[in-house]
Amino acid sequence: MFLDLSPSLIAGFVLEFTGPLPEAAALREHLRERAAELPALGLTFPDSAKSRRWSAAARAASVEFSHRPDLADEDALRVAVTELFDRPFPAEPAPQWDLLFLSGYDAQRFTVIYRANHALQDGVGMIQNLQALLGDPRDEPLGLRPGRRPTARAVVNIARDVRATREGPAADPVGGSPAPLRWHFRDFDRSHLAAAAESRGVTVNDLCLATLARAVRAVGMRHPTLLVPMSTRRPAERYTPGNFTAGYLLRIPTGNPLSPEDALRSVRRQAGNARRTNERDTRRAVLTGLPNALARRAARPVIVNVGLTASSATLPHLEIGDARLIGAAMAHSAPSSLALDAYVSFATTGTTVRCSVFHRKNLPGELLVETARNLFLDLHQHEPNRALRLGM
Repeated sequence: MFLDLSPSLIAGFVLEFTGPLPEAAALREHLRERAAELPALGLTFPDSAKSRRWSAAARAASVEFSHRPDLADEDALRVAVTELFDRPFPAEPAPQWDLLFLSGYDAQRFTVIYRANHALQDGVGMIQNLQALLGDPRDEPLGLRPGRRPTARAVVNIARDVRATREGPAADPVGGSPAPLRWHFRDFDRSHLAAAAESRGVTVNDLCLATLARAVRAVGMRHPTLLVPMSTRRPAERYTPGNFTAGYLLRIPTGNPLSPEDALRSVRRQAGNARRTNERDTRRAVLTGLPNALARRAARPVIVNVGLTASSATLPHLEIGDARLIGAAMAHSAPSSLALDAYVSFATTGTTVRCSVFHRKNLPGELLVETARNLFLDLHQHEPNRALRLGM
């Protein structure tokens, strides 16, 4: 379905490591051996327009090492990353993923950029593949949720979201050069986030979404909703090719300034409802149970017509030689075929939660993540409301 709705959508991860970059030749051979064992990494586009099956790729994917002395600082690195996510995969039957090790301004740091066709790999599937490629084989793989019974209430919620997004913001017209892709990020302290969430009786993810909602209003963005993706990938599908993702719409409260209590109360109510009614498995059951044409009609408004997406992911501990992972961002090419204004993500690694935004349109992206960071830092000035802690 993702292949039909946006075949050019490239997603991935930008991983920041501290430590020396290992010797390239041995690491490249090691990665290619591991990649050969992962099903999604050996596939390319279907061999005909009518086929619904991915084809076997005729050659190995690109695993490259690039030392760029011109990358003098983080600003230059961000430009290099966005240029890469602006680059499509080859048109010929080629693997729909690649991996780049990028070094530059600091000999004790390097960046790993993993890209994949989003129809072939969702975010959680990418994390599974990254752990298999870069992690220690002795480590336990990340846990995946088993399926649960769908609910009638969630079906009502799905119909509501489709109606709400049927007339969404217009995508950029086809033709001409799209606006350049931009990327900005700020880091949050994970332990402080966890303490703030616990004191308010909410999850860390709920607190991140509420902080983002406040930032959206504070910078003057008028988006009425956030699309919140949810992985439906199950334990038996750990390495299965495809995009196992659903999503629900979270209504952003009005008001500027939007108080922490109002934002958290709204997010907790909506996110809690999605969890209680099991929208995750219900959306999967609805989309897989419909004929393909109907499934596309049901999913298209929510996937294509929503202007703001907010994802979250937790990455495993990763070490490459003597280097260790210290930060990550979920990346998105934001193609002009979508009405997506901005793709925001919260990626957790070790002690850090990195809030990132990828966008093309003329939006205050850097101001958005800086405002979110400042609002989070200001939370200690707001004593948790007792009614909020009690769930009222």
